[in-house]
Amino acid sequence: MKKGMILILGLAGICLAACASDISQKYAFSLVEPAISESTAMQDETLRIIITPGVYEIGLLIDNLVWEPVFINWNDARYIDPDGKTQRLIHRGIKLQDKEVPQASGKIRPRESLDELIIPFDKIKQSMEGWYIEHLFDGYENRTPGFEFGIVLPVQTKAGKSEYHLKVKATRK
Repeated sequence: MKKGMILILGLAGICLAACASDISQKYAFSLVEPAISESTAMQDETLRIIITPGVYEIGLLIDNLVWEPVFINWNDARYIDPDGKTQRLIHRGIKLQDKEVPQASGKIRPRESLDELIIPFDKIKQSMEGWYIEHLFDGYENRTPGFEFGIVLPVQTKAGKSEYHLKVKATRK
């Protein structure tokens, strides 16, 4: 029985890995804001942020480059979909059914990293079977050869508050 369960979990993991890479096989992603870049990474004197779009969520790797803590205000963080609609998002550790519950700020210790996943509110659905996440870019893939989406990350440092406005362009390969 244990071997069967391990096999099922292993196969599920392989499927999830294949699904996550599916979007990157169809599209090349590049940053168009705050500056144009062939990658999905940006860096300033405080943070380095790398965006990794997936089928169901968006990965964020945030490196704190300073010698003081940095706080991400998840309650005010936003996702801007390819139609320009702005919506709240949740991050890893928040249960799908708790998407309306206020989220605590995330602390990134000095010179450390935060590896995070974000999911836009509109993609979190409930059915008779339970909560699930819709594909992020369904519909956009079929009607356009490319699309853009954005992320707004409010950040608090010792120097004050700021917002990172990140826009990513997807171009069909």
